[in-house]
Amino acid sequence: MSTNFLVFNPNLANAEDDAQYTADAQRSGGATTNSIFASVLANKAFYQWSTFVTAFANMLAAKGYSTSDSNLGALATVLSNILTNADMPLPISKGGIGAVSFQAAGLLTTNQLSSLAQIIYRFDQKGMTVNGAVINLSLPGSGAYLVRAEAAMSLTTGTPSLSVSVGWDQTIAGTSTSYSAIVIPSFGFPTSGGSSSGSAMIFVDSVLSLTVSAAWSAGGGTSVYDLHVRVEQL
Repeated sequence: MSTNFLVFNPNLANAEDDAQYTADAQRSGGATTNSIFASVLANKAFYQWSTFVTAFANMLAAKGYSTSDSNLGALATVLSNILTNADMPLPISKGGIGAVSFQAAGLLTTNQLSSLAQIIYRFDQKGMTVNGAVINLSLPGSGAYLVRAEAAMSLTTGTPSLSVSVGWDQTIAGTSTSYSAIVIPSFGFPTSGGSSSGSAMIFVDSVLSLTVSAAWSAGGGTSVYDLHVRVEQL
């Protein structure tokens, strides 16, 4: 994946330092009528803004998303893959209103509701080609978590294959050890039907994070895959 967003004046030549930029009256108060926009202030300001934008775009590229300034609508579509609290479902508790409404929508079964405490993360992405870490998630606390995933790949003339796994740390006999478990075993298209789903329960009590990774190969074709993941705190 790629981006055409670049840092302005990457060597920060002829620019204010941080102390000067902090104290600059034009930075804090804005440009007044007919005032001169000093080059040292402009170079620092454009460098700071473009550095953040470029770092953000590079982060998205590393996660499988291309960005460009050539089309505003296309850029907005890419940025819509960034999740905020507004994208997350309400906490679901046993017998609570949230549980009832989700069940009515057909998203959860009665058996799932009996053991489900809270969905803490959801991931839905189409047209992926990422081979490696897909999700790096900080967890709210130690305890048991359930990772569910569904994946489907497009028709291709090649022999694509995909598996999904979760990695975490757990303390055994006083030693924190890294573990991994298969969420979706390796499957292909068309011999394996082109789609699969699965789940894995883990217990986290040392490093409060988990990683969901995809082992993906297009198999000489042009296939892509869709991935849907839910992480539930039990």
